[in-house]
Amino acid sequence: MTDIKLTGFEMMHKLGEGGMATVWQARQVSLDRIVAIKILSSKFASDGDDIQRFQQEAQSAAKLKHPGIVQVYDANIENGVYFIVMEFVDGYTCADWLLRRGTLEEKDVLLIAECVSDALGYAWERQSIIHCDIKPDNVMVDEDGTVKVTDLGLSRTINSMNVDEETDIILGTPAYMAPEQAMGEAGQDCRLDMYALGAMMYHLSTGKLLFDGAPEGEVMERQVNDTVENPRDLNPSLSRGFCRLVEVLMAKDKAGRPADWGLVKDAIKKVKKGHMPRLSLAEGMQSTVLKSEAEEAHAHAAKSSPASEDGETGAPSPDNKKLIGMIAGG
Repeated sequence: MTDIKLTGFEMMHKLGEGGMATVWQARQVSLDRIVAIKILSSKFASDGDDIQRFQQEAQSAAKLKHPGIVQVYDANIENGVYFIVMEFVDGYTCADWLLRRGTLEEKDVLLIAECVSDALGYAWERQSIIHCDIKPDNVMVDEDGTVKVTDLGLSRTINSMNVDEETDIILGTPAYMAPEQAMGEAGQDCRLDMYALGAMMYHLSTGKLLFDGAPEGEVMERQVNDTVENPRDLNPSLSRGFCRLVEVLMAKDKAGRPADWGLVKDAIKKVKKGHMPRLSLAEGMQSTVLKSEAEEAHAHAAKSSPASEDGETGAPSPDNKKLIGMIAGG
């Protein structure tokens, strides 16, 4: 139980706690519905910048109506407590799923990536919102199999940012941070989330976290300067098309990533059908993901004998945007 009292709500139990807020399950008495309530941490409650960020989050997120985004219902302040009332998602996170399975199948990772891309594309087009903390813990699968992006606590509305100045505040989780995010660069856009999506796809498909075991500061530095093994070298069942997509999403320079979410979704559809995506790193561009030996050999052969890379790369994945009973199925 909790000592927190909010008018119109019965607080039930704590769902989770992050750096800026704690999330509680509660019952909204007037509508007799279960909701999630996000409460700003008391250590930030007197900081004007954190309060402003909290309020901006609520105002921007409340304008988003998308089945793949956790819905915000209300935001308020009562007795010095800042809180946001959100849709309660009865399900599990992709982190839970990964913990259960060790690695996820390519078709499942592609379905997750497609749904996340659709949700983030909508948020970017409608409100110029970037999430800034895409990772398995912040992507949920509800009881009917719908994939939902949650925890907008670290998202930022670009319209409210001063893009002419670099920020001293670095938001996010180091293992999924784009290089420009790790360096606190100005002018961040939706391509920051594309990098994080690639890092999440890498983690889900291989079971290996980027730069695992290193201190957070070192991980951020390595996102800028270092590389990791190709996912296919860790999981040979992955298709060349899947690995190519991850490689491009994780380009060190954001200019090497797709220009918009539509291109990402198109690439995912191609890979799901067993084809190579129409994406590749421009000459001279680096990715955090190294090419596999097999890919290097294929690229060399392709230069010697030019041919279309639009052929099959593996069995097509089902075109289904719901993931039903994955954990229950073992």
